[in-house]
Amino acid sequence: MEILLKVILPVIIGYLLGSFLPAYFVGKFRGVDVTKAGSRNPGIANTANLFGYRFAILVGIYDIFKSPLAIFIALKLGASLPVAFASGFASVLGHIAPFYLHFRGGRGMAASIGIMGYALVLLLIYDMRFAYVFIPITLIVALLFFMRNKWHSANTITLFVLPLFIISVILYYGIRVESIAFLIAGLYSVAQRVEYLLHEKLKDISVEEKRLLSRKWLRPLASIFAVGVLFYKLYTLIILGIVFLTFVIFETLRFSKRNFKAPIPYKGSEEKRISSMVMFLLGAFMTLSFFSPPIGSLAIMFTIFGDFSAWSIGVSIGKFHIFAQKTLEGTIAAFLTNTLIAAIYLKLGLVSIAVFLTGAIVSTLAELAPFEDDNFSVPLLSAITMSLVNSL
Repeated sequence: MEILLKVILPVIIGYLLGSFLPAYFVGKFRGVDVTKAGSRNPGIANTANLFGYRFAILVGIYDIFKSPLAIFIALKLGASLPVAFASGFASVLGHIAPFYLHFRGGRGMAASIGIMGYALVLLLIYDMRFAYVFIPITLIVALLFFMRNKWHSANTITLFVLPLFIISVILYYGIRVESIAFLIAGLYSVAQRVEYLLHEKLKDISVEEKRLLSRKWLRPLASIFAVGVLFYKLYTLIILGIVFLTFVIFETLRFSKRNFKAPIPYKGSEEKRISSMVMFLLGAFMTLSFFSPPIGSLAIMFTIFGDFSAWSIGVSIGKFHIFAQKTLEGTIAAFLTNTLIAAIYLKLGLVSIAVFLTGAIVSTLAELAPFEDDNFSVPLLSAITMSLVNSL
C-alpha cells in the first residue's frame, strides 16, 4: 500500500497533469484542431501562431509549471525526492504521449524547463554560492535574447549556453538528486533543439518520415533509467521491465493483427523484424540487470547520447562516409559526447580513469561497427569491456 501511495500514485498524477494539453483545448474552443493546423504541435509556439500571444501565454504558464506542480504534489503525498522528480518526468511523458490523442502530443520542452527550474531552486537553497555562476550565465542568456536574430534566438542558448550550464551544475553540486534531474531535463532540452533544427533541414521529407524522427528525441527520456539505477536499482528495473513488456505487446499485436495501429511509428525496414525500440529496451534491461549500477548506467548513457550525437551530426553536416549510414563527423561527435559523459561519471567518483577511457573508446567503436542493431550491441559491449577493465 505504501508503494502505491508514495511511488505509483505520484507518477500517475504526474502523467495525468502532463497529458492535459491546454493548447489542444484552446484550439477546440476556437474550432481548430491544433494537431492538424500550423506546425501540428500542441504547444506554445503553435498556439501563438494560430491564436495570438494572449492564448500562448496562458498555455505557456501551465506547460511550464505542470512538472513543478507534479513534483510538489508527489512530495506532499510523502514520496521521496527521486520519486517526486520521476513524477515530474512523467508529466513530460504525458505531454508527449497523451492517452486521449492516441499518444501523439507535443514535445514536452516547456515541462522539461519546469523541472530544471524546480531543481535549480532546490540546489540554490542548498548552496547559494552557485549564484556566482548562475547570475553571469543568466546575463549571457538575456544578452543573447535581446541581440537575437533569425537563427540564434533559441538555438544559441540551447545548443551552447545550456550545455555549459548543465556541466557547471554537475561539477559544482556533484551527484545529488536535484542535479541529476537538472542534467536529464537539460539534455532532453538540447536533444529537442537539435531535433528541431534537423526537422528544418529535412522539412521536405514526408509526414511519416518526420514521425519516425520523433523516435530519436524520445530516446533521451530513457536516461531516467540510467540515473534511477544509481539510486533504486530494483524499482528502476521493475519500471523498465513494464515498459519493455508494453513494447513487446505492441510488437506481438503488430505481427499478429494486420489492422493493428500501434501508438508509435515503425520504420519500413521493421515491417518483418523486431523494431530497434524493443532491442534498445532489451539491451538496457540486460545491461542494468547484469552489471554494477555505475557501469550499467554509463553504458546506457553512451547508447542514448553517443548514438544521438552521431546521428544528428552525421545527418546535418556528415560528408565522409565510413559505412553505409556512418560518417566520420558523426563518429567524432559520438566520441566527444561519450568522453564528456564519462568525464562527469569520473568527476562524481562513479568510475575509475581506466574505465572512463575504455568506455568512451569502446562505445564509440561499437556504435561505428556495422552491426544490424547497435541499440542492443553498444550498451552490452561497453558494459562488458568496462567491467573487465574494472576487475583488473
